[in-house]
Order: sequence, then C-alpha cells, then structure tokens
Amino acid sequence: MSISIAGLHKIYPNGNRALKDINLEIPTGMFGLLGPNGAGKSTLMRILVALQEASSGTVRIFGYDLRKDRREVRALLGYLPQDFRFFAQYKTWEFLDYAARLSGLNRRERREAVDEMLDNVGLFDVRERYAGKLSGGMKRRLGIAQALIHRPRLIIVDEPTTGLDPEERIRFRNLLSGIGESGVTILLSTHIVGDISSACRSMALMNKGEVAFFGSPQEMLAQAEGKVWKLQLTGDELQEAGRRYPVVSTIPSGAGWEVQLVADEVEGFEAVPFPPNLEHAYVYYTEHAFH
Repeated sequence: MSISIAGLHKIYPNGNRALKDINLEIPTGMFGLLGPNGAGKSTLMRILVALQEASSGTVRIFGYDLRKDRREVRALLGYLPQDFRFFAQYKTWEFLDYAARLSGLNRRERREAVDEMLDNVGLFDVRERYAGKLSGGMKRRLGIAQALIHRPRLIIVDEPTTGLDPEERIRFRNLLSGIGESGVTILLSTHIVGDISSACRSMALMNKGEVAFFGSPQEMLAQAEGKVWKLQLTGDELQEAGRRYPVVSTIPSGAGWEVQLVADEVEGFEAVPFPPNLEHAYVYYTEHAFH
C-alpha cells in the first residue's frame, strides 16, 4: 500500500476532535476522499503532508514512518492545497521554475521539467502570461504543475475543482486520471461527488471526523440500493417530506413536484423505489451513518 493509516486521532487545544480513529489503506492510483465541509478531510491532508501532527496514531507512506521520517516523506510527495497561492507578478513559466528550484532541480533540469510540465497541463501557450492573469481553471492547473515538477510518487490534492466551471472541472479530473494511470498515487479530497464517481477506483467517505465508508464507488452505490425513493408531491407535501427525510432533488412536475429522497422506509407518502446514483449514496451515508 502507498499509505497506511492506523488509529489516527487529532484533537485541537480547544477540545475539538477533528479526527476520530482513522484507519485507511490507500493503494497506488487515484484514491478519492469524499465528505462534506467540516468532515475532517483538510485536517487529514495537512497531517499527511507533515504540516500538522496527529494527536495519536501512525502513518506510513511508502514504508516511511511520517513521525520519524518527515524529510524522506516530503521528498516523495507533491501537494496542491485548497488555498493554493502563487506570485502574481511572476510569469507562468517563472513561477514554475521557482517551484522547481525549491525542489532542488538544477538549471538544465528545470528548463526541461518546466517546459514538459507546462505542456502536460495545457499551459505552454500561456507560459509568458503573468500568473495573476490566468483564469481560475488555469491557476488550478498551474497548482498541479508545481506539485508534479519534481516527479513525486504521491500527490495530495485538496478540493481542486471548487469554483471551476463544469468544462474546466472535467478537464482537471481527466488530467488527474491520466497522472494516476502512470503509477503515481493521487489522493483527491473533495466534497463534489462527480469528482469521485468519474475518476477514482477506490474511495473513503468521511463524516464528522470518522470514516463512514471505505471501498469502491460501485460498492458504495450498492449500499444505497432500496434506500432511494421517487414521489409526486404538492408544495405542502414537499415541505413536510423535507422535514422528515433528506431530499436529494426536486423537479417541477405539473401542479406539483417530482421528488427524490433517501430513507430506509417512507411513511405517509406514496413512494416508489428509484435506482440510486453515487450522490444518493453520499447523502444516505452522511445523513444516516452516525445517527
């Protein structure tokens, strides 16, 4: 396994327990970490990249103990944080060259690596544009380029598609998928279900600092079979159903609404079973796993 996490806890000085007994075995390839905001994903990411220390538990990355071998672990990984920062006054290639220099590459290595990486992420044609003038999607691609510039074995990416338009989100997911097929481990943390369902072969779902599910997206989807229902409701009925059950979608239909919700059983309404998708499964787990 690329990453082995055992009994990991994180308790902040104010008593907030951000992580509760996390146990994960993360394989090579694209691994998705899904969960709502506040689930503990970013805390886990910061621990894995050695920006924070866990309160207890162990993490091994390619056999290295994160607590004892921080220098070796950092040399193996690239990181794209949620709040990726760059020097706006640098040209795109200059910023990437700066990142390559920090990674220890010499001038010849940097020249080759910068051009190759700009081409790989689709930014070669804007290499002379100032980084501050790039679009939101281009800035995220520049972020993944700086994480990859030293050819790491592990890439940790925190909420990379937040704020991107659908076309750029798909492009970014495809970019990560291609990297994941090259033998690199990519840990993708997100609250966007589509990022996981279309890109990851294995995943974990976090909620309230705990792991609610571990497996493949298909296995998670199977767990939601028989838990999704379709109803035809009036406006008043919709309000009542929303108070009693997690509603996933509402579509205007005639004089009322076509509603999809998740529940073990539906009482008081006429409901028919509906085939689940990963979004249904996500809502079911986040609403039911710790209740």
